[in-house]
Amino acid sequence: MKVKFLLCLLLYPFIGYAQQEIDLSGNLSNHQEVALSKIASKVDYIPLETTDDCLLSNELQIHWGKKDIFVGDIKMMKFYRFDKSGKLLNVIGERGDGPEAYPNAISFYVDENEESVYIIGTRTQTLYKYTYSGDFQKKISMGINSWTISLIDKNIVGYNNRYNRIKNQKDVYELYLFDSNGKELAKTPTTVTSEKDDMILFQLPFFYKYNNKVFYKNAVSEYVYQIGNDLSMHPQYKIMGGGNTQSANSHKDIQKYTEKVSVSNIFECNAWILISYVYQNKLEYLMYDKQKKTYTNVRYSSTENGFKDDLAGGPVFQPFNTGTSDGSCLLSLLTVEKALETNIASLKKLAPDDNPILVIATLK
Repeated sequence: MKVKFLLCLLLYPFIGYAQQEIDLSGNLSNHQEVALSKIASKVDYIPLETTDDCLLSNELQIHWGKKDIFVGDIKMMKFYRFDKSGKLLNVIGERGDGPEAYPNAISFYVDENEESVYIIGTRTQTLYKYTYSGDFQKKISMGINSWTISLIDKNIVGYNNRYNRIKNQKDVYELYLFDSNGKELAKTPTTVTSEKDDMILFQLPFFYKYNNKVFYKNAVSEYVYQIGNDLSMHPQYKIMGGGNTQSANSHKDIQKYTEKVSVSNIFECNAWILISYVYQNKLEYLMYDKQKKTYTNVRYSSTENGFKDDLAGGPVFQPFNTGTSDGSCLLSLLTVEKALETNIASLKKLAPDDNPILVIATLK
């Protein structure tokens, strides 16, 4: 009995990290029409207010928060907060060389607990922290280039953008953990072991959250890791076909590169996992049912991928690749041009130069 009890104790830490395979490569042609009502209870169309101070480009990052909407215009390097009706509340921070400004920015992260926004500057390897109202709080130097971050408790996790550049180098680290002031707490060796992966990569690593846990995926590995509070990496899923299939010279032929499979984002809830990926130069969505263990490439028509909006009668619902939420909804983005083609009465008053429309599908 003592031996059995000891064995249970030894196995216990690994019980929650059972690796599960998701067959992406075997389901590339498994296309089916999926109605939005299958996963959502309602859909809302929210025009983002247009002002002289807020004219959004087509390169956006969006976070649907518990209270507000946060939008980063990556092209213009400007950041905004809207209320849930789409009304502009304020600009967050200011680009410049002043002591409370950010000189450059590539993305942002919203801390809902502290009601603060981290603007990520890769050129300076620094985080610029602001309140929801846009007031400066502090700078946090990381010393690594990470285009996106996440929070584990109150600590900051980021990746080394050169995690795969292992040729002729030793001690290359992939993930770093910092406290709220930028003090390094831990780092993990790179998961890259083959020099064939030492090349220019066009797909960035990314984090996502599910059940208050942080998950991580890079472009080289097929694995999705759950990140522990101590920065330990536990393989949770293996996405078959979701690793690097390029050669060292892939960057010389972009067309050939885009014909390959490239996982770009993951959304997970209790019932299913939605994997956004690029294949043959098209953005596609593989939906994996966690209970039935079935797969569907979500197809709207022969030329468009995404969900059919049978709830509001709108156009194809394409989950926004650089959109995040608290897990209660999926985000999509609609241009004014597309909006004016719909039969949705609330969108008919928009002007051609207005900001895009945020589409929110509230999950069942």
